[in-house]
Amino acid sequence: MNHDGFPDDRADDTLRACPAGTVRAAHAGSATGLRRWVMASRWRDRWDPLPAAAAVIAFVMIGLYAGLIARQGGEVAAWFVGGLTGAALGSVYGVARAAPLRRLALTVSGVVMVLFGLLGILSIGCPILAAGVLALVAAARSARTSRPSRASWRSRSPRTW
Repeated sequence: MNHDGFPDDRADDTLRACPAGTVRAAHAGSATGLRRWVMASRWRDRWDPLPAAAAVIAFVMIGLYAGLIARQGGEVAAWFVGGLTGAALGSVYGVARAAPLRRLALTVSGVVMVLFGLLGILSIGCPILAAGVLALVAAARSARTSRPSRASWRSRSPRTW
């Protein structure tokens, strides 16, 4: 065991904080420790942070909208709150990369948020518009990564026994 609590053969895989606040591999000549650490944390393979951010922005804006309207003594537009809640829930669904129909959910969520952001552009629309763009970017990235390559089905040869 070394002073970090790892076996001595894993000393290269430990991470240390540099004085500037950056993270580097413990072995000065190689970044393999950092690469191994990043590859070992597979959270990005399972979860997408863009739709999560879009959902958080949408839920926060629903709360701010309801608070703003209540302070003014008005009545909230149920269609707006319902539509934005549905769009936010669509983004929450799209956080999991393996979710079926993820691209469709994120696309619909993004379009609804962009439309609602444009409707409310003079008051609370800018953050909602940004959330819609995040959801659409996540949907576009999902489309790019979810398509199988053309060679995948052609390279499979039928089994002959």
